[in-house]
Amino acid sequence: MTTGGGVALLFRSTIRVGVLLPGRLLIVGDFNIHVDNLADSTAIKFLSIVESHGLFQHLSKSTHIRGHIIEVWLTRVSDNLFREDLILIPLISNSSDNIDEIVEQYNTSLAHVLKKHAPLIKEIVAVRSDNPWLTDEMRLWQGEKLGNWKEDKISDIRASMDAEGPLATPEEPRLANMFSRFSQVSVSEVASLLDKCPSKPSLRDPISTFLLKEFSDILVHPITNIIN
Repeated sequence: MTTGGGVALLFRSTIRVGVLLPGRLLIVGDFNIHVDNLADSTAIKFLSIVESHGLFQHLSKSTHIRGHIIEVWLTRVSDNLFREDLILIPLISNSSDNIDEIVEQYNTSLAHVLKKHAPLIKEIVAVRSDNPWLTDEMRLWQGEKLGNWKEDKISDIRASMDAEGPLATPEEPRLANMFSRFSQVSVSEVASLLDKCPSKPSLRDPISTFLLKEFSDILVHPITNIIN
């Protein structure tokens, strides 16, 4: 397993070639280095390599459950690819007045920009053959053993519940207040909510949450329009 310092050295040897490539450069990845921790010698070394090669780290907010930045989104200082393309999408430059069309613009435009800069790459992975000792008889034995364990577990749970007596009937829920109208939210309120969102990805989102938070200054306005 490569350590943090080893990752930094490997990155330096790789980036020396990458920065010489023609066209615009985009480097995205999880290097498992807390790049926001300036007390970490590995992080300092990594950021020094980034700066010395004329690169810019776009992520400035936490992308890790423990409050650190471990992902990088690097471009040349002279390039600002993702932000430039976000500003030009119809959602920002020519937003619709219809709520359904705004939502459609949000989903399709952001997905298009992400696909342009970070396209999905499929690879063929070789599947190892089963161990020779894992025969059909062994699989059958494992299945029976697991089935017996589940039956015993269910029986124990039922016996425990029976010993505690019948469950109390829950009270019928009552609606305390009726909402006849909703107040509109401001751009600053939505920006604050986006900043507090956990950076957890979802396949339903057109872009990752950490990217949404990073470019919230651009996207907060259409999101506010959708909410209101």
